[in-house]
Amino acid sequence: MVQVKIYISPKQGIHDPQGQATENALKHLHFNSTSGVRVGKYITLEVEN
Repeated sequence: MVQVKIYISPKQGIHDPQGQATENALKHLHFNSTSGVRVGKYITLEVEN
């Protein structure tokens, strides 16, 4: 078995409402140096070779 890891994220320049909400929440928690936060998906597959 081979483990394949895939990370999917929005393209640069595409509006990411989840990323914006996360960035706003971080700033509310005084993480003021955050910028360009993007939220993606991480998928792990196990496939036979």
